[in-house]
Amino acid sequence: MKVIFDNGLVLKSILDSLSRLVDEAAIGINEKGILIKAMDPAHIALLTVEIPREVFTTYEVEEPFTFGFNTHYVNRLLRGISKGDKVAIASAEFGDVRIDVIGMINRKYVIKNLEVTVPDIPEIRLEFDAKISLNSEELKKGVERVSSISPGVTFYADESEFKLMGTGESEVVVEIPKEAEAVKLYEVSKEVVSKYSADYLNDVLNMSRISEYVDVNFSSQKPLMLDFEAEGGKVKYLLAPQQ
Repeated sequence: MKVIFDNGLVLKSILDSLSRLVDEAAIGINEKGILIKAMDPAHIALLTVEIPREVFTTYEVEEPFTFGFNTHYVNRLLRGISKGDKVAIASAEFGDVRIDVIGMINRKYVIKNLEVTVPDIPEIRLEFDAKISLNSEELKKGVERVSSISPGVTFYADESEFKLMGTGESEVVVEIPKEAEAVKLYEVSKEVVSKYSADYLNDVLNMSRISEYVDVNFSSQKPLMLDFEAEGGKVKYLLAPQQ
C-alpha cells in the first residue's frame, strides 16, 4: 500500500484538528479512497474526513488497510511542512507504516501501526433551517473575537444577517450581512439561534488554511455542521449545542 498527498499542508491541517479532538485515530484506506472518523471522549464533536482516490497522483491499494496512530505523535512528525511538500504513507515490514515527507529536505519515518478502535457511528441525517456558505477565514476571525471574552459562541441568523455573539465581562457581536462579500450562499428559512463551545470551534477552524469557504449549517438548539472542501477532499465537523 502506498498513497501520496500532493499537498502535505492539507494532511497537516487535518491532523492539527484531529489531535485536539482525540489522542488516537485510524485512517481507513481502500480502493475508493481514505476515510477518517473520530469522536471526542465527551461525545460532543464528530470529525469525518473523506478523500477520494482520484485526488491522489499515487494511489496503490490492493486491499483495505487501516493505519492506527497517536495523533499528537504523527502531528509532531509533520511539523514544519511547507507549501509544495508531499507526504507519502506506505505499508512497511512487520506491519509498520512508513511516512515520507518529500520537499526541499526529505524526511523518512517508520512507526508502529497501532490497533485503534474505529467508532461505529451510524449515518446522521439532519435538516437545517440555516445554510450559509462564507469565507472560512472570516468565520475563524469572528469566532476568535467572541471566544476572547466568552467560553460559548452564539450563532444567530435571520433573513438578513448572520451573527456571532458572546457574553463575559463585556458583550461582543460580530455581524455578517447577507450581502457581505464574504458570503457565497445564504439560505435561512426562519430565525435561528444556538450556542456552541468556543474551544471546540477554535480547534477545527484552523481548516481555514486549506479551505477558502466553509458551509455553516445549524438550527435552534441543534447540532452545528461545518463542511470544508480542500483539494477534492471533504471534512465534516458536527458539534453538539450548549444548553
